[in-house]
Amino acid sequence: MFNDIFDELNKVFNDVSNGVKEAQKRGRGFIAVDVRKDNDGYLVEAALPGVKKEDVSINYDQSVLTIEVKEHEVANDSFIIKERMENFYKRELELPDAESSQIKAKMQDGILMISLPFAKKTTNLISID
Repeated sequence: MFNDIFDELNKVFNDVSNGVKEAQKRGRGFIAVDVRKDNDGYLVEAALPGVKKEDVSINYDQSVLTIEVKEHEVANDSFIIKERMENFYKRELELPDAESSQIKAKMQDGILMISLPFAKKTTNLISID
């Protein structure tokens, strides 16, 4: 009876531990962003702690900003525990009316900052013949 209680407790702890590991795997791949809009355009700040800028790709096409991250696995056979793997994840944001040729990005302290100025609206006067 006493062993049965410990067996059940071990089973519960293992289930919880496995659930936490699965939640961590599912949570990986989500890029948390803050997006601000003012009169000049959008400012996107994406949290990418520990990510190298060489592993980040940014694209703006048809009003959609795409941020992709591909983290590479470290090749080393001397690990005692290895839970981090090669990851690929992306985030897409619909941000209309940005001028794609003027988009700028920089990375500092694990934060990717992307500035997307609005496209200049031009009006053409049409003369009447």
